[in-house]
Parts: sequence; C-alpha cells; structure tokens
Amino acid sequence: MLAQSSILTHVCPKCASPNLERRNYWYPTLGYGDSELACRLCGLLLWPRLDETPRRAYFRWLMDRI
Repeated sequence: MLAQSSILTHVCPKCASPNLERRNYWYPTLGYGDSELACRLCGLLLWPRLDETPRRAYFRWLMDRI
C-alpha cells in the first residue's frame, strides 16, 4: 500500500503535472481487477507494473506505439 501511495506523488512523465489519479477496474466475470494511472492535466493513461515507476511505464507506453 505504501508503494501505491508513493506512485501517486510522482509527476506525470509527459507534461510534469504534479498529481496522478489512480483508477481501479474490476472485472467480475473474470474475477480480476486492475488499476491504471491517469494524468489529470494531459489525460495520459498508464498501466504500471508493480516494480516500475511512472516514467518507466511511460517509456514502455511509447515503445509499444512504435
């Protein structure tokens, strides 16, 4: 839980906005839930893994689109 709260204090890697919003999703049919980080200013959506920072998740997001 501490790691999740520290991620929310990081700045957005795209626009340097000070706060990221965590959105939780639950899929009852699959019995699975996940969360994403969203920038409140530019709208960037990231699905970070447990061991990566928002900046690293953004880099992975960019590489997926190339």
